[in-house]
Amino acid sequence: MSTDRTLLQEHTKGVEPERIQELMHEHYEDLESLVRGVAENQFHLIINGNAGMGKTEITNDVLKKYNGKKKGFPKIHKPAKLSGTTSAIALFAELQLHNEEGQITIIDDTDKVLEDTQMIDLLKGCLDTQSEKNVSWGKFSTALKKLDLDKSFEYKGRVIIITNKNLQFA
Repeated sequence: MSTDRTLLQEHTKGVEPERIQELMHEHYEDLESLVRGVAENQFHLIINGNAGMGKTEITNDVLKKYNGKKKGFPKIHKPAKLSGTTSAIALFAELQLHNEEGQITIIDDTDKVLEDTQMIDLLKGCLDTQSEKNVSWGKFSTALKKLDLDKSFEYKGRVIIITNKNLQFA
């Protein structure tokens, strides 16, 4: 989901502030619904938009509701978070450590994962729509050995990628 440019367009047209507020409310309700879908193990999510639009904040707020304390919300594990710079092997390790149903990995402001071929391949393996998603690392890695991790695993978790990158989908 991308933060909605309609809000800015409406503002520049001189639309009433009440209408802008209504549009913003609809926008954040949509975003909340999508994050809820991830927490309910329905799908993965990429959220993109300009900095400061509240992407990370609303994601964290919605997922906090799934801590098992709020009535009507199933319990999820505390989300794992990757932020800043990372490597493909670090991403592989993080996904393996949080690979069970109910576990969510949030990749926030780590745009390299959308540019690096190895990281994209890992994400493709994890985000595949097939029921059994086996992900493997075929290269020799001392990091995997040091962390005592397997070279392959079945991924059952969910991923949310939050980015400022302007993504173009055909």
